[in-house]
Order: sequence, then C-alpha cells, then structure tokens
Amino acid sequence: MTVRIQGLPTDTVWLGTTWGKRAKPFLAALKKPNGTAELHTDSVLPEGVYAIAYKRGRHAKYTFLSVLLTNEHRQFRVDTRVDQPYGQAELTGAPLAAAYVKYYDSFQARLRLRDSLNDMWRLRETAEDFQALVRFEKSFRDFQLEQRRAFPHTLLDTLIGWTLLPDPTAWTDSTKPLHVRRVAREQAYREAVLKASATPDLPRRMTCPLWVDWLDLAVFKLYNQVEPTRRLVEEVLNNLRHHEATYQYYFTYLINSFANMSRFSLDEVFLYLYNTYVKTGKAPWLEEDNRQKLETQAAGMPGTLIGDRARNGPVVDRNSQKMALDSLLKGYTLLVFWDPECGHCQKELPELKTLYAHYQARGLRIITVCMAKGPRAQECWNFVDSEQLPSDWLYLREPDGSAVLTKAYNLRSFPRFYLLNPQKTIIYRRTGEIPAHELRSILDKLIP
Repeated sequence: MTVRIQGLPTDTVWLGTTWGKRAKPFLAALKKPNGTAELHTDSVLPEGVYAIAYKRGRHAKYTFLSVLLTNEHRQFRVDTRVDQPYGQAELTGAPLAAAYVKYYDSFQARLRLRDSLNDMWRLRETAEDFQALVRFEKSFRDFQLEQRRAFPHTLLDTLIGWTLLPDPTAWTDSTKPLHVRRVAREQAYREAVLKASATPDLPRRMTCPLWVDWLDLAVFKLYNQVEPTRRLVEEVLNNLRHHEATYQYYFTYLINSFANMSRFSLDEVFLYLYNTYVKTGKAPWLEEDNRQKLETQAAGMPGTLIGDRARNGPVVDRNSQKMALDSLLKGYTLLVFWDPECGHCQKELPELKTLYAHYQARGLRIITVCMAKGPRAQECWNFVDSEQLPSDWLYLREPDGSAVLTKAYNLRSFPRFYLLNPQKTIIYRRTGEIPAHELRSILDKLIP
C-alpha cells in the first residue's frame, strides 16, 4: 500500500488495526523524498477495516484514516491531506476501499446534520422539530440502502448494515399523536442498539469506528432525561459483558464521554457510572491517571446538580466590597462563572445582552462572577467596560486567597452557567458555550 499524506509534519506513517475509535499501529514506514510511504507486510492480512495512522506532532495522539482491505484488492494507493483525511482522500486501485472512504465521509457529514436536528427536537420537543428530524433520518436511511444496493454481498454492504438507521415508517405518520410517534422511535433505537450489543460478532463490529458512532445515536442522543439514558447504558453494558475487551473499551469510552456532557445533565450518568463501577472497584482496568481525573470530577459534582440548592461563598465587587453570594440571589437568576482569558467567555457574555433584553421583563437577573485573581483581577472590569455590558447586571469576583466558589461549583473550565429559581434551586446547568437558540429554549421552558 502506497500512502501520501500532504502536509504531514512528521516522517512516519503507520498501518494498524482499529478498535472502537482508536487505532492500534503495528507497522511503520518512513516517508520517501517524494512524500510517499510504502506499507508492506510479509504476512497476508485478513480482510477488514484497518487504519492508516499518523501524528501531527511527536507527542500527539494518533490520527487515522479508516480504510477497507479486501481479498480482491491489496495493492492500492492512498492520497490525502493531514487536516482532512476523509474529505480529501483519493484511493486508486481498490474500488471498494474507495467507496468505503466515501461512505465514511458521507456518514459523518449526515451525522452532523442529523445531530443538529436531533438537538433541536430534544430542546423544544415540538411536532415541527420532530417531523424535520424524521424526514432527515428517512433520507439518511435511504442513502444507506442505496449504497448497499450498489455494493451487494460485499464487506462494505455488511459494514453499512451495521450502521443502518432504524426504519422510521412506524413514526412518520403525522396524524398520530406526537407522544405515540416519539415512543415508537425511542423504542426502535433502543431495540436496535440492544440487539447489536448482544450480537456474537462484537469483535468484528468493534473494528469499524462508524459502528461506535451508530451506538452513540441511542446511548448519548436519544433521550433528553438522565434516567432513561442511565437505564439504556446499563442494558448495553450488561449485553457487552460476554466479550471482555469490548466491555472494557466501551465502559471507558462511556464514562469519559459522559464526564464532559453537561448538556441535558448527562454528566449525571457519569456520576452514576463512577459511583457504581469505579468507586466500588468494578473497573480495575482503568489507567491510574484516568481514574484520578474521574475521581476529582466526581467529588466536585454533588451539590451542583439540578435540584440542589445554590451554594454560598464570598464575592467582591469592583470596589472591593465583600459580600455573600447567597444574599444576592433573588428571583430567576442566571449565574455565570467566567474568566477574561477564556475565548468562549469573551464571545458568550456580549451575546447574553440580546437575550437579557428579551427576558428581563420576565424577571431574569444575571450575575457574573469573574474568576481572575491577583494581577489579573483588573481584566474582569476592563472586559465589562469594553463590551459595554448592561449596567443592571451584577459584576462580581471571587476574592483573592479564596477558593470557596471554585470548589463549591466544581469550576474546572469556563464559562459555567447555573439557572436558579426564586427558591435558589438549580433548575439548569451547563458548561461551555451555549448557542443562543438553546438558551432561549431553556428559558422559555423554565421561566413563566
């Protein structure tokens, strides 16, 4: 196999197997002066999914292009770019391998559009959003069926079958009540994932990165409540127990993914997995540094979840007047923790001005707490002034020498949002940038 990766800053290309979303290199080749690398083995590799792996820096993780090796075509050329391995890939001498890369790229592109429509449905739960999602999922599935018809009885046909979206016929009829259609769709995705996770050919499926993306459609993206997601996760894990390597990989993938999902409060599933498996010693395969990271995150979450009462701590205003945060929480309050060096914060705070103008009449108050300290403290007020943020917001800072709020609200990254009701109870929480339409949907649901 001849490989040329334009823009590759290092001199080595690897051939490897794939397991989930990871590449496991087993063969290396150095670039020639003309930029190509020759990947050859003395043994005959079984047909299947492999990885052309590379690093963008000496200490970087592997990036890889997933390719298909068939018994009919083993000698072919791959040309691609380091920054767009799939979108710029050209394969010559292996038609089925070329078709696989195109399917991979098309699947991912459609997945991004599907996720956008799915998020709108999960946020607003309107009949219009559901219908738009269903129409796109039908077109997605039609594309997959068309690809299967083009390559019948091939390995590509099998791989597409593993990632085929459920048939939406049972929930496309708009004359049926929305809740009936919703339940039918959720049940179909759930059954498809549970059937796939119990299949005896798990090791083969785990070599296809797209199969894990397909599992994600149900495990991470089907429900907008924590409890049904947690139940589905448990069922999937129970099914995977019959294959230890798959079980260990997927559990590790799940817990690290959920740890970063404050949207729809899915990081509460992380907390459940940590307390049930990691804390009790049922996940001994986790690497120690990963275990310590998860332990730190889990320790900071209780008290910051939906339904918890907002925690108190000292704050100061720009005149260095000290006060208790709890004394300032009145009515519906959007509490924003931020840092002036945070790029998302620099974008997000000014955008809140438009949203505030719309919800101010409904009683929304905004309190910002800047976490810059010491010599950087002045940057908080400089940013507020330069962006001409509303004068009736409260602009505060955690005092120098204090980490009470940092610990109380588990502040590891910014911005961090907490929406509080008049009883000072957390009714919404989110880490990172929030699209304006998403925050509007949340406020419309939660503020009378």
